[in-house]
Amino acid sequence: MSTPVSTSTVLIAAAKAIGLAVVINSILFFALFTFKIIDPRFGIGPNHDQTITILPVIFSTILPSIIGLVIFLLLLRFSSEPVKIFTWIVLAVFVITLGNPFFAGIPTVMALGLDVLHIAPAYLLWSFLTKTIK
Repeated sequence: MSTPVSTSTVLIAAAKAIGLAVVINSILFFALFTFKIIDPRFGIGPNHDQTITILPVIFSTILPSIIGLVIFLLLLRFSSEPVKIFTWIVLAVFVITLGNPFFAGIPTVMALGLDVLHIAPAYLLWSFLTKTIK
């Protein structure tokens, strides 16, 4: 059984992880944009008519992290091994989402660049949340 932890401790850890992930992904986005790895000529979205900007990067960092937080809180409540299960969920979702940019109809280099933006949120959320109960 895991060590009991308060919800506020988990929420504070999640806020730190999400905030740091947003900062890191924003810096990475501007670096990728500066070095022309993210090319504004290639659109995203269902009709490939939306230019990728910092806003979708920020939202794509925050929203999945909030979902991860909710999953972690549920595991804390209902699982005897929340860290183990959360680790496997994070790994599975991380690996699956690495394929997403390759189905967007953009150049491979740009897809690889966008994949880099998946690392910080996944690792930081996992790291900060699992440390709350160790």
